[in-house]
Amino acid sequence: MNAPPLKIIPIGGTTTVQKNMYVYECQNDIIIMDCGIGFPDMETPGVDISIPDFSYVLENRDKVRGVVITHGHEDHRGSIAYLLKEYKFQVYAVTFVKKLIEQSLEEFTNLGNVKINTLDPNQPLQLGCFRLHPFAVNHSVPDTYGFAIDTPQGRIFHNTDFKFDWSPVMGKPFEIQKAAKLASEAPGEVLALLSDCLGSTTEGYSKSEKDIQTTFETILADSKKRQVFITTISSNISRIQQAINASVKYGRKVVLSGRSIRQTMEVAREMNYISSPDNVFVDERNSSKYNQSEITYIITGSYGQKNSGLWRVVAGEHKSIKLSENPVVIFSADPIPNSISTVNILIDELYIKNADVYYSEIQNNLHVSGHGIKGDLSLLANIVKPKYFIPIGGNIKHMRAYSDMMQEQGVEKNRILELLDGQAVIFENNTVKMGKKLRLKDVYVDGTLVGDVGTKVLDERMQMANHGMAVVVIEGSNVEVITHGFIFVKESGLLIDKTKKLVKESINVKVKGGDRKKYIEKTLQRFFFEETGRNPLVSVVFTGF
Repeated sequence: MNAPPLKIIPIGGTTTVQKNMYVYECQNDIIIMDCGIGFPDMETPGVDISIPDFSYVLENRDKVRGVVITHGHEDHRGSIAYLLKEYKFQVYAVTFVKKLIEQSLEEFTNLGNVKINTLDPNQPLQLGCFRLHPFAVNHSVPDTYGFAIDTPQGRIFHNTDFKFDWSPVMGKPFEIQKAAKLASEAPGEVLALLSDCLGSTTEGYSKSEKDIQTTFETILADSKKRQVFITTISSNISRIQQAINASVKYGRKVVLSGRSIRQTMEVAREMNYISSPDNVFVDERNSSKYNQSEITYIITGSYGQKNSGLWRVVAGEHKSIKLSENPVVIFSADPIPNSISTVNILIDELYIKNADVYYSEIQNNLHVSGHGIKGDLSLLANIVKPKYFIPIGGNIKHMRAYSDMMQEQGVEKNRILELLDGQAVIFENNTVKMGKKLRLKDVYVDGTLVGDVGTKVLDERMQMANHGMAVVVIEGSNVEVITHGFIFVKESGLLIDKTKKLVKESINVKVKGGDRKKYIEKTLQRFFFEETGRNPLVSVVFTGF
């Protein structure tokens, strides 16, 4: 009797680096690997985060046996609360990640009673017809795991974010012997390897996280009489530990600024992952009482997020922290692809405020990626020796670079499957084929609104940001024109007069379908573009009718 086919669908994580979520489906069983968020970019103004489109998962909720989280980064676990609001799925994570998830769930008061299951990394986990074997890998957050997944079609290796670090700052090295044993004991050959591909454009092997502390110490030694900020990813606990070590060496107190950093550190200290003197930490609310040259601020904002701690400090909007004269700011994280522009804007603002800024483009050993590069990726591929390769966790260019790398090593092109988000791949009886591609929506979170920020709203926000807005109020025969960010009214009296005249003429035009408001708005849009070369958002308001 033939085994049922296996379907794998990336809901997120193969077209962009973020929103990682992968569906494994076999007959009446589904497991989900990760459930992460995406971060806004310049094209999504006003948006807080984006989340995966859960439609397919919710349509098949009765099949879902569990959601397994590979590690603690928000682009892999940050959407759990939004998923659980829709349906109370069983979620599994190792203790550290479980505590991070539970902490984030406290912010959602309407979830009710939710239990996150503890995943034992030393035992296999059976979920329906799937059996998952965890093995430790190295990444920029402790307790990151890869999985060998037994399916009716064969064993799959699922390795999202990983690198090989033989002397990590915390945690143990990659469990290479365990991974090799899981690969060699697979019935037949390993069917497929889903592998991190973000570092596939870089030659060599990844550096050890330990290389960072010397850089921190060198910069702090040269900054003894100055205020210092270090910004990094909030979940990069080993990086924060090294910043603390360097600060202690030079007699500095440490201020943790930013909710996500404080929350992560609370869990890390609870689990004894952080080592520091008892009196090293200062509450940011009391930081102004100290000589600023005796404090290191470890602060959120490494991706240039507009609501982050560092952004608010630079903008002069932080309640407790003010920039001193000639501060030192260290960016100890490389921006993800869609955050490069916002990081550059923040760096420029810091230079304007007379800061000395250190970042990876100008300073070596300031950031070590948590993602393996070509040598690491090739090493895992040679350990696992799968029949098929599926690059994940990168943009399209990273997937193509991974494909090129494997082909250079002799892997046939038809054994490398480049999937876009939503594209199903089906394994059955030693064959593989592409399945149906899901039509996934962009789902945005804007304040308390989830999914209500559609393309039209974002287009209007971009239009206002780029071209401004014109509001035309019509009350009987009176017309008032109000503009924001479009023209200088005092210097554009003639344009305003022309606008009023055009509106009065348009009121009397017979409009097919009767939508006079829409007709006037379109007429004004054409007029404004012809007169100014700009395309403001136009809104017509009738009053007194």
